[in-house]
Amino acid sequence: YKTGDRVRYRENGTIDYLGRFDYQTKLRGYRIELSEIESVIAQHSRINQAVVVLRGASAETRHLAAYLTLTSGEPFGDSEKERGLVQDVRSHLTQHLPHYMVPTAYKVLPAFPLTPNGKIDRRALPKITREADAANTRPKTPIENTLANIWQTILPSGEDEKSGKVTVGIHDNFFEIGGHSLLVINAQSQIRQQLGVELSMVDFFRYPTLSTLAAHIARQSQSENLSGQSSGQQQSNERKENRKIAVATGKERLKKRRERQLTQRQSADRLGGKTT
Repeated sequence: YKTGDRVRYRENGTIDYLGRFDYQTKLRGYRIELSEIESVIAQHSRINQAVVVLRGASAETRHLAAYLTLTSGEPFGDSEKERGLVQDVRSHLTQHLPHYMVPTAYKVLPAFPLTPNGKIDRRALPKITREADAANTRPKTPIENTLANIWQTILPSGEDEKSGKVTVGIHDNFFEIGGHSLLVINAQSQIRQQLGVELSMVDFFRYPTLSTLAAHIARQSQSENLSGQSSGQQQSNERKENRKIAVATGKERLKKRRERQLTQRQSADRLGGKTT
């Protein structure tokens, strides 16, 4: 087909869709040209060539992964510099592409694997796994640890979901390590169950890193506790005031009853005197 789709006719007349001749793909309802992403990445001054592939076995774990080779003179193997480069590339992409076209996983390679024909062998590209940057990025507070466990449960662990859980640091951005709007719904449910806090979709975009979201949850929980204490104190004060009103009302009724009784006795005494 001129659309680029690869199909085949079956004997019964039905058509099987086999894929595409180009590298167009579909991710969470968006049709994406992988070559367009590769072209934008290659515009970065430190990148020589880029390959972008779609990874993940299910709709929830499917994500874009980018492989990069550096220009001559750029050092390879320096993990600290490579992390900085990935941040630069991601920032570069967000300025030129919509969010759904920005890869969430990156790996710098000395060279791309090639087929016998000299073309890039996309199937031979290595797995991308994530590690915590340093010990001081690990979750420390109870809320951070709970959030990290939730993120590890729902986020894709890399290109091979069987390889284990993704490692999460407190400075990791939910949407930059594989998160998306569908997974936000799952995260909302688990946070509600485990932390007893109701978060909106906007909260995840406003506080995308683990540390900022944990701090927001802590503030919200404290605010709800103070509100509950204030409400409880208010109810206690209202009960005391109601008791005071009830006592005053009772005393007033008793006073009036006694006055009526006194008036009745005086009237009876006067009538008795007249009869005598």
